[in-house]
Amino acid sequence: VPKETWPGELRVALVPLNAKKLIGLGFTITLESGAGAAAGFLDSAYEEVGVQISADHNQVLSGADLIFRVRKPSLAEVEHHKTGAISISFLDPFNEKELVESLASHGVVSISMEMIPRSTRAQKMDALSSQANLAGYVTVILAAMHCPKIMPMMMTPAGTIAPARVFVIGAGVAGLQAIATAKRLGARVEAFDTRPVVAEQVQSLGAKFVEIDLGEVGQTDQGYAKELTPEQIELQREGQKKVIAQSDVVITTAQLFGRPAPVIVSRDMVEAMKPGSVVVDMAVETGGNVEGSVLNEVVDINGVKVIGMGNLPSEVARNASEMYSNNLFNLIGDFWDEEAKSLNLNPEDDIVQACVITRDGARNFAYTFDVRSERHIGHYYRWRIDFSVSIELINVVYIVAAALFVFGLKQLGSPATAVRGNLLSSVGMLIAVVATLFNAEILSFSWIIGAIVVGSIVGYVAAVKIEMTSMPEMVALFNGSGGIASLLVGWAALYNLDNTTFTYVTIVVSVVIGGLTFTGSILAWGKLSEVMPSRAIVFGAQRIFNGVLLLALITCSVLFCLDPSASSPYLFAIIILACLFGVMAVLPIGGADMPVVISLLNSYSGLAACAAGFAIHNNILIVAGSMVGAAGIILTNIMCKAMNRSLANVLFSGFGAVKQATKVEGEVKPINAEDAALILEAAQSVTFVPGYGMAVAQAQHVVRELGEMLEANGAEVTYAIHPVAGRMPGHMNVLLAEASVPYDQLVEMDDINPRIDKIDVAVVIGANDVVNPAANDDENSPIYGMPIINVNQARTVFVLKRSMASGFSGVDNPLFFGENTRMLFGDAKESLAAVLNELK
Repeated sequence: VPKETWPGELRVALVPLNAKKLIGLGFTITLESGAGAAAGFLDSAYEEVGVQISADHNQVLSGADLIFRVRKPSLAEVEHHKTGAISISFLDPFNEKELVESLASHGVVSISMEMIPRSTRAQKMDALSSQANLAGYVTVILAAMHCPKIMPMMMTPAGTIAPARVFVIGAGVAGLQAIATAKRLGARVEAFDTRPVVAEQVQSLGAKFVEIDLGEVGQTDQGYAKELTPEQIELQREGQKKVIAQSDVVITTAQLFGRPAPVIVSRDMVEAMKPGSVVVDMAVETGGNVEGSVLNEVVDINGVKVIGMGNLPSEVARNASEMYSNNLFNLIGDFWDEEAKSLNLNPEDDIVQACVITRDGARNFAYTFDVRSERHIGHYYRWRIDFSVSIELINVVYIVAAALFVFGLKQLGSPATAVRGNLLSSVGMLIAVVATLFNAEILSFSWIIGAIVVGSIVGYVAAVKIEMTSMPEMVALFNGSGGIASLLVGWAALYNLDNTTFTYVTIVVSVVIGGLTFTGSILAWGKLSEVMPSRAIVFGAQRIFNGVLLLALITCSVLFCLDPSASSPYLFAIIILACLFGVMAVLPIGGADMPVVISLLNSYSGLAACAAGFAIHNNILIVAGSMVGAAGIILTNIMCKAMNRSLANVLFSGFGAVKQATKVEGEVKPINAEDAALILEAAQSVTFVPGYGMAVAQAQHVVRELGEMLEANGAEVTYAIHPVAGRMPGHMNVLLAEASVPYDQLVEMDDINPRIDKIDVAVVIGANDVVNPAANDDENSPIYGMPIINVNQARTVFVLKRSMASGFSGVDNPLFFGENTRMLFGDAKESLAAVLNELK
């Protein structure tokens, strides 16, 4: 490994880590003293892994069978290569005819790293791309250093600073890395490439693709950009003029391998830029893309700095050396014969045919100086699958995930298949998340992985620790989480450069619905957990206030869409108003109506997610959000009918107003477990009516056991389910399914009511409002008109309660004083267990 002699070259061809690996394969390595020092690799680091150090440059060359170097050797150095030696470097064969002839005449096998073919197998050896990647990064850093503007947008007390505008010409390895780096620094990035096929690659990095009609263009079979005609180059220049004039930084990456670089930015374009702007010409070493650029100089043209620095990878010499060294090691490893301890450069191998320039005293038969391959280093993106294919593949996976959502949702309709349905839906969501992680828009996984870890921990703890009685509160918090997530996603989407008017509208929808869902859900959680009063909270002119609030929200939304910006004061007004509207929407709703509120907020969270999906162009988020939104609306409508409410009434928070119900008085008739057991033993038909009290007491398993015993005694047993029993939709179904109660014994309210007068015993377990006859008889009752299970019409009614306290709505229940009602006071689980023991 000789020390590089090319002026300004700081890289070294082999780093200590790879030297150690090669020694392990059987190599003896000699390094010229100081070869790695400029890149940060001292001689001592090499000596530690077994490398021999020599101060004699010519001796290092003459004694080597295999020579690693970054730059091509000089004619004088070739004189010191022994016959049969293998020299690997960036050889520049098209422009070095004399050097290639000298290598051939000296019997040197020369391998040109530029000529590594474009194939999957050769990716790990492709030094041209690895170095171009770093060069793309360096160009942006150079531009940032010379540009008098900062790259990111900043909002400070002193004012808002707009982001720098960066225009990248050429979307290959170097160009795409320049785009990605500029985006990471917060710049507003635009890009152009002669091949329309790379537009999606550019957009995937968050940049805007500039459309210029050049007529028929394309790429070669190997993915290189085809050389443009003079007419097409002129069209390109005309199309770029306006964008260049508006840009703070312009980066050009267009090189044709073996030919002079095309001039695509004329002097008049540079002069049209604002003073202080910066142009970086990456092709300056091969003639330059910018008229007036000079190699290794910064030229001032009418106040615009034109940077023509060559050998850009050397600016990050350590990383460039590591990557180049890895490329060489992979090349050697692929052709190393372990048994023979030698390189087996099979002439029939496609990689060998492409990159071996001289061999056995002659040039490679496939290599001539007259036929030059077109290699546009700015126009090839090797390290990814072609993005158009990638998008198609991701969308196919999304279809699979969506199908699992549909099947899962279908199976959730029955307790018998609900567990399987939940699993299918969960697997579908996992598939969707994993597929999304393969999206090329992702530049860093650190925050994503951190969020997944935190979310997984929270989800696991919630699943293990939270009891079924707290499920309504947890669902409310989940709805709120979905709302705030959609709000933040919509806000973040404002930083995309290619947003259309439709996108801005969906962003506003996502922010508005997300904000009101978040605060509404937090308020619902507070009422459910009784952190705040569960009753309806109303005040004078509340409807007028809500109307003004809604009008202000609509006005700010329209004004924002007319002049959208991530720092717009209208955006912050929208967020504040939406969150306030969520509070005002739930505040006047009483605790008894919380199941409807939870269902509605669940629908809102889905609609917010759907809007967020449109904002960030994510198909599966649109599908999942639509399904949640639609299912939530349907469920809300069903529950509204069950409570004699209209959907419009719920949407505008027009229910739950306080009324003064008639005072209920009468004689309570208690019963003990022994007497209850005697009545149940004689009953021919028994229906259990579960409510929130069963959830609190965790009595579902005892209920099932009691039901099985009564069945064994010859009684017909059913479980009457009210749609809004408990504190969330389907609360009782979930509890009874957990206890393995047969699904065919679950009877809906509309099915049990017509025959309830023939039921011998109705056992009410912790239910209150859903069996309150005041809903039918007392026009002054806040729950008047709400459909209930008419248990008061059964022959005998057992009511299991801890006390005579009213239900969640705060309304007294005349059922407790009925002639056919018997009160079994105490914990529902303990009371039923006592009855069960008496029956045994």
